[in-house]
Amino acid sequence: MELRVASQIEGYYRPRAAYMRRRNSHVRRAELALAATAAILGAISGAFGAGWTVAWIATVTTVAAAVTAHAAASRYAYQEMEFSRTFAELESLAARRGEDPELADDDVFVDRCERVVSVQNEGWMAKWCSE
Repeated sequence: MELRVASQIEGYYRPRAAYMRRRNSHVRRAELALAATAAILGAISGAFGAGWTVAWIATVTTVAAAVTAHAAASRYAYQEMEFSRTFAELESLAARRGEDPELADDDVFVDRCERVVSVQNEGWMAKWCSE
């Protein structure tokens, strides 16, 4: 239990979910900041006829599109969800082990835990290979 399940939850799945959450949050903030910058530059251009803003609007919009494409390609939100789902399922199995007589059998418990990890790995591989 400690070596495999708890170490997977605390040493891998939970930290990876937190990391992906932070990465996704940073990318979303960058997207929002770039969109706001482009809108402000557009307002300045319209209100004051500042021609210099036109080039910057195009530049900021292009950078925003690149950041959005990076976020989509990196699939931070998807990965966060998968890591979170996996550690939640492992925690649920560990919590039910004392209550469910079937899970008291070490072989059954290990098999169920390995299936949870395997499903996460297969989902990642299928997503990766489909691109």
